Amino acid sequence: MKEITLDIGSEYKVAKSTLVTKLSQLKARGLMDAGLVLVDSNKMLHGCLAQAELEFALTEDGILYDNEVVGILGVISTFIDRTPLAVCAKAPMEYAVELFGKLGLKHLIIVEEGSSAVVGVIIKKRLVIFLESLDR
Repeated sequence: MKEITLDIGSEYKVAKSTLVTKLSQLKARGLMDAGLVLVDSNKMLHGCLAQAELEFALTEDGILYDNEVVGILGVISTFIDRTPLAVCAKAPMEYAVELFGKLGLKHLIIVEEGSSAVVGVIIKKRLVIFLESLDR
């Protein structure tokens, strides 16, 4: 979970070097359909940044500059999904399966009941592998 969570702090800013590190961690895990879940210090959800869009922002000339502190509400805000779909951690797994099937989601954010703090992420590929293992 730590590799796919990005703490944006109270000022909604993060160093470019942190984004580069997070991208390399995503690639190392082989989660090409994943991305970063943007949270504050209280683990409240502020959006998602898909891996492909993060890589584009980091590699395309003129978007981000070296040693830059990146404002999440600034230059890369167009790449951020500010309203990712989330479900309560106590919701039945069938809800998640239906959401993936009917809405074509790539990931689903899991939040704690009451506080809405992010506690996890379900990635479609991992869910499919898990469901296939149940059939065996």
